[in-house]
Amino acid sequence: MDDKMFEKRMETLNKSYERMPVKTEVSEVINAIENERSPKNRRESSFIGLTLQASLVFS
Repeated sequence: MDDKMFEKRMETLNKSYERMPVKTEVSEVINAIENERSPKNRRESSFIGLTLQASLVFS
């Protein structure tokens, strides 16, 4: 990872940290994570989960 990428990620992390409230509800955090995930990632996660379940059933 080069320095520019590292700095960009650190800035993003800092912005996220600053947006975070002092107290958080678990359900709010989970909803925020779900809302930030792209539909592509959801499809990939579904496919991976389905593959793991199939391998358990058929093994």
